[in-house]
Amino acid sequence: MRKELERAGAITTLSDGSLRAERRYFMPRRFDPEWILNAGSMLSDLGAGITHNLDVVAPPTSEVAEASGRRFIGRATSDSVDVDARAEFEAFVEQRGQEFLEAVDKWLTEHEAKTVSGSARKRVRLGLGMFLIAGE
Repeated sequence: MRKELERAGAITTLSDGSLRAERRYFMPRRFDPEWILNAGSMLSDLGAGITHNLDVVAPPTSEVAEASGRRFIGRATSDSVDVDARAEFEAFVEQRGQEFLEAVDKWLTEHEAKTVSGSARKRVRLGLGMFLIAGE
């Protein structure tokens, strides 16, 4: 596991032998079983969000929709980007997307349910998924 984390740039071994975390997340090797499970999990989460929003029959501006918890699903795309800008866009998304996901992770960590006076607080799974869109 250590070799894979080092290969992915997720950790660095310091001169005294200790490890330093460089990234909160890393993407396992392509076609690695873990990567496939991760991709399936992302598709499941997206499908669950779409299904949830389709089940909310009220318009998004109504009090009923707000109370129902309509989930954010959005994207930003253009069909007119210069092909020479693709590599720059991919680097931009990699850098800024990682920064944003780390900020989201920090927020989620700060809001984890704590056990108070011997009783566990009710918990819910929350998160955000992002992916790059690219095509001819």
